[in-house]
Amino acid sequence: MSNDWSGDSSRWTEEKKLMSLHESFRPKVEAVLAALREQGFQPRIVYAWRGVEVQRKLVAEGKSKVRFSFHNAQKPDGTPASYAADIVDRRWGWTEAAERNGFWRALGEAARAQGLVWGGDWKSFPDVAHIQGRPNTELAAVKRESGLA
Repeated sequence: MSNDWSGDSSRWTEEKKLMSLHESFRPKVEAVLAALREQGFQPRIVYAWRGVEVQRKLVAEGKSKVRFSFHNAQKPDGTPASYAADIVDRRWGWTEAAERNGFWRALGEAARAQGLVWGGDWKSFPDVAHIQGRPNTELAAVKRESGLA
């Protein structure tokens, strides 16, 4: 697998996306994906790690509210170590069909079962595809750990 972590990470292989997750978060995401598959869903990671420049673009498009997110977490040497993943069903993406077919509810349940935060529980800016391994109160600490503060 390439150690080139540049470009639009949404276009990376599923394996590379998984490798871009923090080592403590990766097994939990794998368990979430397995639980969803067992229920007949077809989960796919859209974003795991993403670069700060992609994050800025998403903020400009109104798709994120934060300039640094758990998706941007990395080791001080720049190696991705994301604490977040955006997961959709490959058949429905973010469409109404995902809600109608129970995918978001199932994702939230599977994430919570692993002790993860589900963005669908957020009141001010629900993010139904988003799961993360650390609470929002730790975002500043993650930014410092990433060498980006």
